Amino acid sequence: MRVGISVSYDSLIFKDGIVFPVRIAGDVLQAYWIVKYLLENYEVSFNKLSENNDINHLFHFFLPFFGSNFYGRIGFNPNFFNFLLYNIFTSNSLVSRVFAQIFSLINVKWVRSFFVNTVLYFRKEDFLKKNKVYIRKLIENFVATKNLKYVICNSFFEKREFISFLDLIGIKINDIDFFVINNPLYYQEIDYLLDTDQFIDFEKNIKKIMEEKLPQDYVLFIGRFDRIKNIFNFIKEYKRKRINKYVPLVVLGSVQEYDIDYYKKIKEMIGDGVFLFNLEELMEQLNLLEKDITWYYKVRKLAIEFMRNSKVVIVPSIVESFSFVGLESLYLNKPLIITKNSPYGELFENFIDKSIKLIDPLNIVLDRDYFDFPNFVPLKDYVRENFSVEKIAKAYLEVWRKYV
Repeated sequence: MRVGISVSYDSLIFKDGIVFPVRIAGDVLQAYWIVKYLLENYEVSFNKLSENNDINHLFHFFLPFFGSNFYGRIGFNPNFFNFLLYNIFTSNSLVSRVFAQIFSLINVKWVRSFFVNTVLYFRKEDFLKKNKVYIRKLIENFVATKNLKYVICNSFFEKREFISFLDLIGIKINDIDFFVINNPLYYQEIDYLLDTDQFIDFEKNIKKIMEEKLPQDYVLFIGRFDRIKNIFNFIKEYKRKRINKYVPLVVLGSVQEYDIDYYKKIKEMIGDGVFLFNLEELMEQLNLLEKDITWYYKVRKLAIEFMRNSKVVIVPSIVESFSFVGLESLYLNKPLIITKNSPYGELFENFIDKSIKLIDPLNIVLDRDYFDFPNFVPLKDYVRENFSVEKIAKAYLEVWRKYV
């Protein structure tokens, strides 16, 4: 069976029969793990679309890239997020920045709701005009070619969002099969990175940085410095309620070229119990500039160590299609505070207000007690049983075989 992979920014490298990721991002990691597992255990060959287009299936990540790299093949994984919100709050245009600034100042819930709906209404036409070529290709691939037979989503939440987005731009998908297959976690890799002595000197350097610069019992945000991640509004409420005086907040992330202004805005909030770590700068301190397979494991270890030493992990994003950070933190038995605009309420319904708390990203209200989890239930075994890469990869394989 031959499967084509389309990923943004050449995120996966094929070399001497080995595939490994170039970018450390949740989407890329999970594509890598699935590909790696199926290569090692089943007769499945993978090719990047640019190398060989004679394939049966398309395994695609990063929806914005889809318009220029979709070849009308049989299947598609959208890994979808809310386009309109993303377009509004991450755009670097003057209008978008003004909207975002006004939005960040509004605290009354019904006013926020009215404002967001109004902005969405007026931005909809602008969004459609700006993306005419992209939307035309979407329509051609979904409607005109009729080659698309199925779509795989990461949750029912994502499926609903994806269908509503297609409906927004006038695409009807009555003849397409939908499958919900959750994102995987390669827990053996996490265990290996935590226990291995392969990177002894590197681990010593991580511990030295943590001892010198990190407080005890900190709350951790880890992700992109990007408006949709909503970290500025979270920090603002965190400091307004003076929680930083008692529970330190550590922010670890990577700067995004399209929104450097947002990173500068976050930097203005550091100090007085709020600590900021730029992943690129940390990598430079640890001599991690050369991107090879060793780099990949070391940066993964760095992120996991930050998570393992935290008290609580937070994901306050405006929207999350499926938070990989959240899944990883639960495997490490860390309490999780995550946006209600994600599938976590659906996927972990029995653990809400025990191991997981949902936060309203449009109306963040915090107090000190919010970061206590007296009824915490360890979820390491639950995550391993339900989200292991073996289980998820086999589910993909079953779908692909159905359409051979």
